[in-house]
Amino acid sequence: MRKSWVSIGGLCAVLFVAGCAAPQFYAQVVYEDPAAFVRLERSPAARADEPQTLHAHPAHLTDEQLTHIFNGLFVQETRSALLLLFMEPAQIVPAFTEKEVAFLTQHIGTALRKAMPEEVVTFYLSTPLNATTREVTSGAVFLQKEQFHFMLSNYRTVYSIPPFGMIYDRRHPSYSLTPRTLDVVFEPSDYTIPNTVSFLERLLGEAHEEKVILDLSHFSAMRM
Repeated sequence: MRKSWVSIGGLCAVLFVAGCAAPQFYAQVVYEDPAAFVRLERSPAARADEPQTLHAHPAHLTDEQLTHIFNGLFVQETRSALLLLFMEPAQIVPAFTEKEVAFLTQHIGTALRKAMPEEVVTFYLSTPLNATTREVTSGAVFLQKEQFHFMLSNYRTVYSIPPFGMIYDRRHPSYSLTPRTLDVVFEPSDYTIPNTVSFLERLLGEAHEEKVILDLSHFSAMRM
């Protein structure tokens, strides 16, 4: 009887150790420091036997193109169509600072040149607020055909580091830490490919446009 308990105890110990070993959620780190990173992750939607699910990687975009893209991204508080009957649209503000644009241009450009068709590029930017809290901006980028897909998962989101357990924000940069309340837009707007949103979603304010799809033909003159 005792041997059975020893075996079960040993099995539990093995499972505990295996459970504590952090699985690798990404394929390659392109750049990382304590406050920021850019890395390649496998797309959950990509299937090798379904070419339509694969991305146009590796991709070569110039610094000029990427700088134009990141400077053209803005965020705006989501307001329902009903609310807009009584209020003006929320103010539009740049998504990134000049320093953040330079960081993203350099490292996302490198990542896109290294990316495989089944991968996406994820990014993470943070600012410490105190010993246990930081402000997080993160998301993902990929190309499909002649389209640049940009998703902003978190924008200046305040995240409290848990005393125990998994540090979620760095582990999952393409997932939202809080309910989405912002839309991301691009200026000029005619560079974008519209996302389909239902009338009811627009009416109730449930249509959060956290993703922008850009037509790269508008940036072709910048190619070198």
